[in-house]
Amino acid sequence: MAFHLLDGATAIGVSRAVRVGKNVVDHTNEAEFASLAATKISALTVKLQGASRQKKFTPTGGAPVPESVTGVITNPTLAVGSTAERVANALFYYRIADANYSKAANAAGSVFSDAHVVSATKFGVVLVYINAAGTVITKVPLATQAYASAAAAHTAASAFDVINRTSDLCYLGRILINADAGAWTANTDDLTDGSDLTTATFISETSSFYDLATKTFSSDEITVQRAMWHATNKNVKYARHFISALTGTGEVDTYYTPATGLRNF
Repeated sequence: MAFHLLDGATAIGVSRAVRVGKNVVDHTNEAEFASLAATKISALTVKLQGASRQKKFTPTGGAPVPESVTGVITNPTLAVGSTAERVANALFYYRIADANYSKAANAAGSVFSDAHVVSATKFGVVLVYINAAGTVITKVPLATQAYASAAAAHTAASAFDVINRTSDLCYLGRILINADAGAWTANTDDLTDGSDLTTATFISETSSFYDLATKTFSSDEITVQRAMWHATNKNVKYARHFISALTGTGEVDTYYTPATGLRNF
């Protein structure tokens, strides 16, 4: 039985995952596209991705949401911005409520959502999210954090995230702040180690899914607008398709068939 994973996709992104039956190790994949626009599809790469588990979060007042519905697709690579008081990111892709989005690389960086404070010589964590509009949003467990250790700061931030994350946000990672002899204040003090603080440690969120098989369409396959590929000896619990490269305009459909039974997730 084939499952229709991507339906009329027009840009880089992933399908929702399906749960694979036990002992499935062989996977057949098909992709086809319709390209009738003036700028036809000239390059296409589709990957089969798998995972042994999915991260989940429970939004306020809602049911658990798996990362294939809301979560990062590729690493946002959070870092100090060229404007050192801001948070930079690489180009990355993410999902919110089953829709695919992208965020362009931002070397200068995004500003913090508020003047978060970490007391002198203490630790604090800033949680980083993004919404469907591409706006980076930061949150903290306390307006002024003064945790005695990095472990205590991480514990408090994680507990805050569990009860405060909303379904319209995708989690991108966190920044562990170790303040120096003076308090650190977001948007005023920089994030350069040894400058306005002791250290700022960036921890970017990563996806649980990894590549099982990659299909880059050949020129002949581009002409006929169709291709099939297989992955063998790959035992995973969840599977999805990822359009990782697309040049031109058109609609892409993909199909996935496991060697044995499969059910919708």
